[in-house]
Amino acid sequence: MLLALVAVVAGVLAGLATGRRPPTTPQRWRLPGLIAVGVALEFGGQHLVDGPPGRLLMDVGYATLVVFAALNARRTGLVLIAAGLAANLLVVVVDGGMPVRDQPPTARLAGQHHGLSSRDHLTFLADTIDVRPVHVTFSPGDIVAALGAAVAVFAGMETPDPAPPEGRRRPGRNVTAPL
Repeated sequence: MLLALVAVVAGVLAGLATGRRPPTTPQRWRLPGLIAVGVALEFGGQHLVDGPPGRLLMDVGYATLVVFAALNARRTGLVLIAAGLAANLLVVVVDGGMPVRDQPPTARLAGQHHGLSSRDHLTFLADTIDVRPVHVTFSPGDIVAALGAAVAVFAGMETPDPAPPEGRRRPGRNVTAPL
């Protein structure tokens, strides 16, 4: 969740730094309610329900978010979000939760995470990317999805109206010079 927030802020700041502005007209998305459903299910599976029912909620939440991103894949950045979330979903389903490097295999971690062990199959997709200053570990899927979120936010911002070329008249300003 922290990485997603950082990605959205980075997308907004990059947009503002390049002269873009927040959209003034509502954007049309296919089935936008899937975002709320997916996030709620994933959150419930991570933080509210333990064991297999929690893992099922988390899996269905991830799948719902992947479906939303796939339905909106024509928008810039959404393919990256779908790919990152699908990678996370794959490792969670295959390994029975998200393996985390540098944790004992028997450690009970937050949500549906567990210490990486020899029984895990998709370790290259596990939470193995350490960010030491903040003591957080991310998966490659987290990084790809966050990059997609930053790109999507940046691309969703409006570009400024281009200035008319020098010497051209602007509409409504066809004033003639006195003779």
